[in-house]
Amino acid sequence: MLRKLSSNSAWLMAFFACFALYLSIACYPFLLSNSQAEPLTFLQKYYLIATQLGWLGLIAMPMMLGCLLLSFLPTRMFKVVVIAIAIAILIMLKVDILVFQQYKLHINGLLIRMFFEGGRDVFEISWMSWLIFVSDIALLIIGLACTVWLSHKLVQSRGKFILLSIWFALLLSSQMIHAYKNALYDDEVSQFSNNWPLYYPLTARQFIYRHGLVDQSIASQNRVELKNIESSSLNYPLAPIKVERKDKQPNVLFILVDAWRYSDATPDIMPNVSKFTEKTVNFSQHMSGGNSTQAGIFSLFYSLPATYWNSFYASQKSPVFMDTLQNQGYRMGIFGSAPLTSPPLSRTVFKKVKDLTLKQTGETQIERDQQITDEFIQFQKQDSDKPYFSFLFYDSAHGTSFPEPEFAKFKPYWERVDHILLDNDFDASLYHNRYKNSLYFIDSLIEKVLKNVDLENTILV
Repeated sequence: MLRKLSSNSAWLMAFFACFALYLSIACYPFLLSNSQAEPLTFLQKYYLIATQLGWLGLIAMPMMLGCLLLSFLPTRMFKVVVIAIAIAILIMLKVDILVFQQYKLHINGLLIRMFFEGGRDVFEISWMSWLIFVSDIALLIIGLACTVWLSHKLVQSRGKFILLSIWFALLLSSQMIHAYKNALYDDEVSQFSNNWPLYYPLTARQFIYRHGLVDQSIASQNRVELKNIESSSLNYPLAPIKVERKDKQPNVLFILVDAWRYSDATPDIMPNVSKFTEKTVNFSQHMSGGNSTQAGIFSLFYSLPATYWNSFYASQKSPVFMDTLQNQGYRMGIFGSAPLTSPPLSRTVFKKVKDLTLKQTGETQIERDQQITDEFIQFQKQDSDKPYFSFLFYDSAHGTSFPEPEFAKFKPYWERVDHILLDNDFDASLYHNRYKNSLYFIDSLIEKVLKNVDLENTILV
């Protein structure tokens, strides 16, 4: 029994030493994710390499410690369990790399919630992307097999102790460098902190200041003053809303196009919208509250920066704009092509809207965009002496979807979107043409809306 424990533990130690090195190689995109116009300093190069090896090895460390508890298992079974866990780590890191390369953020709670709540309504992945992803995983597993082979060679060798010592030295030195630079308020290395998933580098300002390890006068010069807003409760609105009720209230219609670039709001791409805007008021200096669906819609309805999102989501507080409309007796017509649960608008902006349709029944973005158009037209035709507020949220541009070939105006275009092929060297013209075709399709739907709306008695945004 003791011999088995010793043998399994020795192999696990050798495997971890090799696996930490393999992870740093397999996850090389993390090293390249923060491009700079200026050349890297020697310290920055060392910090990147040391953190790459040290931190990725540390991510795998809990697996090793957990597997030690299973070292009583038969040797073959023990190795199968360890390798299976290693494969799971590789898959998770590969997915994180793909997400980071496209969105410049790592997998987080929001993305996980969007995936499980929105599913393929939010993330549309082609079969080619799946094929490439599976192929990449297969290559990683082949590399892992080489790692297992090497670990067997190192079981009885001092090489594993040398590798472990190098790993620990790199981890320790990278964190010491970060702590020192952080105490100086110097971002020479901290600017790379977002390169790695779950990365929380060491900080020790008070310890360093207390022991006089840095010149605090230099730290004071480098320090950036930040105002921290602390609030124990949400104070919203700051004052009661006073409304003068008119004899005839106008209808209010919001038309939103997800992922719509301002530079593509042109007569060539969206002729009907452009023609309509010629006789309307245009706010050319208006800036969105954020470069994302959640941030943009939040700032539109609440007139607040998107940094307040978490507070409003936690309290599930609806905007005074919506509260006022409902208090004035407005009928509510909320039509979202994408699920209203991702982002959770149903718990914020439309919290008080009754009989809210959380998800349309259409199978594709094209079907759902057509569906909400038809449903709105039927809604606004209903006989009623009450005004209405309606929210139309088109989603085809988000997935660059459009009916082919009738709306394939811009050619050549990417016939199938494979997100896994996107990188800094990708020729974006084909993808952009596909995106413009999706806007051209949405423009035709907005035309149907405009033809059916009483524009004399409707505020259209």
